[in-house]
Amino acid sequence: MIALIHPNNFIPSDISEINFTEEIIKDQIETYIEFVPLSQNSLSDTIIEQLKPERGFLIHTEKCYQDENYSYQLCHMNANDKEKNNRIGKILNDEIADIRGNIILMKFEYSLDKYEIVKITLDDIINILQQTLLRTGIVITPNDDVDEFHFKLNPFEWMSETEIKNLTYFEIEIFEMVIYIYIQKKPENNKLNNIASALLHENNIPINGNVYLVLTNINGCFYPFHKETFMKLVALMSCKDFNRKLNEEETNYKNSFIVINNRFKEYKKNHSEKYIRFEITNPKTLNEIANETS
Repeated sequence: MIALIHPNNFIPSDISEINFTEEIIKDQIETYIEFVPLSQNSLSDTIIEQLKPERGFLIHTEKCYQDENYSYQLCHMNANDKEKNNRIGKILNDEIADIRGNIILMKFEYSLDKYEIVKITLDDIINILQQTLLRTGIVITPNDDVDEFHFKLNPFEWMSETEIKNLTYFEIEIFEMVIYIYIQKKPENNKLNNIASALLHENNIPINGNVYLVLTNINGCFYPFHKETFMKLVALMSCKDFNRKLNEEETNYKNSFIVINNRFKEYKKNHSEKYIRFEITNPKTLNEIANETS
């Protein structure tokens, strides 16, 4: 079963945890979505039957979302000014400048020896829209509290200008994703942040104060960054022998979150602690270094 999404002008007016509920989204989008069984011949035949490409128009397929269990792909034709806008499609893949006409959304399940399409539901689409429009980041405090925070466009739209100017960031590329780590140049709570320090233990430089993190793909589009996923990454990255790159076997999954899960299962076989604390030998914090160079 695939989802055929017809042209629409879906523009949510109030994106917040209170107002952007499943019920509200369902009322706004369900009339535009049709669920279509796969053709007896092949998936490609189903896509062609539903999109009906005109001569000279190509069908494009891109990965638009992934979580710890599934990956989702979007099929659309190159923009045709004769067709009406498909706002849901534009939200599902913000890297594309313009999406018009009918589009297809597909759900895939991956394992090492299996890659197959599975049934997609309206609940799946609602969840993707929620995660895409109401984004999630991580904040860590020096007392080892880890919480999620939400934002729409800018991770720090809820901060004052003074607080934002006090931040600087570092990037870590991992499993074909990028973690942006924001630290305070002058920490309000100038105490050691053990969890954040474990993330960057290979440099042996401690981090103090609150730390904020967001997750993107390599093109800069945000992924949802939930506490459970983050703590798994902390455990993996705190190991001295951690390798940030995918091995040959892991590239077959085509899903970074599945790789995190699998590597964490191996971590638990050898470690009982949530993450490995590192021994601090550098007297200067990363905050102090950032403040000196800013």
